[in-house]
Amino acid sequence: MRHWLRDPRILAVIWCGIAVLYGGALTCRGSDMPTPDSLADSGVVKFSYQASGERDPFIPLLSSSKDSVANEPSSGELFEEYFKKIKVNGVLWDKGNPLVMINNEIYRRNDLVENLRISEITPNGVTVSYKDQSRTILLIDMKKYE
Repeated sequence: MRHWLRDPRILAVIWCGIAVLYGGALTCRGSDMPTPDSLADSGVVKFSYQASGERDPFIPLLSSSKDSVANEPSSGELFEEYFKKIKVNGVLWDKGNPLVMINNEIYRRNDLVENLRISEITPNGVTVSYKDQSRTILLIDMKKYE
């Protein structure tokens, strides 16, 4: 017999399921059901979700009002949020293979950094885009963003 079948909490859940299937012939008490605290005591690892700038998948897309989108930030707000997280350190210019250093890491054209796509690299700067928004950062203008 497998280990998980010996766990009394699992058996309680199975018995409650059988009771529901057979019209409530068996009685399930709330005390038979495992609680989050009892699961933590049994060594079950709790999971916490870190959104880190992404949409939380556990929050519904639609709010309680019919067909209205929940409070999702607009693409412009997301663009600004992502844009604040980047710092252009320099451009490594080569006509055939230009590179850009952002947040002390090296990227090429079409790479993603903080959800922004590097759409163009020039000797004077870099253009980043997100969905329909884009912005060019000139190395001479970097003092404005620091």
